[in-house]
Amino acid sequence: MKILSEINKMGYFPFIAIDEFSFYKQMVDKGLVEPSFLQQIRELTIDSEQASFIFAGVYDLIDMLKDPEYGITSSLANTIELQIGPIDEKESAKLIDVSKKINFTKEANEYIREISNNIPFFIQMICRRCGWYAQATGRDLIGIPEIEKIIQKMVGENVDEIPGGVIKLDRQFRDTQYRPTNDEKYINAVISTIALYSKGRAKSRWIDRDQLIVTWGNHRATKELKSGALANISIYPKIQEAIETLCRRGVLKERLIGDTPEYRIGLELFRRWWCQEHPDLESELDKLILNV
Repeated sequence: MKILSEINKMGYFPFIAIDEFSFYKQMVDKGLVEPSFLQQIRELTIDSEQASFIFAGVYDLIDMLKDPEYGITSSLANTIELQIGPIDEKESAKLIDVSKKINFTKEANEYIREISNNIPFFIQMICRRCGWYAQATGRDLIGIPEIEKIIQKMVGENVDEIPGGVIKLDRQFRDTQYRPTNDEKYINAVISTIALYSKGRAKSRWIDRDQLIVTWGNHRATKELKSGALANISIYPKIQEAIETLCRRGVLKERLIGDTPEYRIGLELFRRWWCQEHPDLESELDKLILNV
């Protein structure tokens, strides 16, 4: 408080950034944070107007802001929600070509933008590995063949070693695209259904909700549910809720064909990785039956 007062006296109004604020949910759930924490922030921002705060975190921060259990809505009523995702195509192109030591062909630049969904984090992830590869092979120009070789290694489609120490991605998609938890099993099953709908394709296809329902229904019809575990569970709301959640998080892209909404995975890099990690849709849908 004293530090902020001195900063204010000097004519400055500080913005305090707190990264990984999504962990606040876990801290509240475990009783590690008291309600006074938010009250102190409220006093600094709303009551005394000494500072502003920027809370950054993964997608569940959006849901947490609206959940009264965590007190943010009531204590910080003037919080503005801003979801950071894909950036403008022109800015993506500039970001890819920012280095003077490595050049990308026009087609390679477009390919990186497409497979990264123009998300800076994944653009930088791909370009960094292109740099490793370029240095190891003595290249200063990267085209689509080189990028595809790197992408195949990153997503696990190619198990052979390639120059530059590029390895398969592991936890880079966790929390930004999915969570491997039981309470998200329907969400992850929808991801699998949509991703594997385009398995083996260079570019994903769009799929509508009815196709999802038919796929799940056909799977369900082939299983002998001795316990009747899914007998009273309707898959319609489960699929719809999962789709809405994934669209809100930015994991799915949505378009309208007439009056029919269609969906596909927004991040092609993630889709291809997911197909390698979860190659069998039948097994993925079986988990819904075994773990109800």
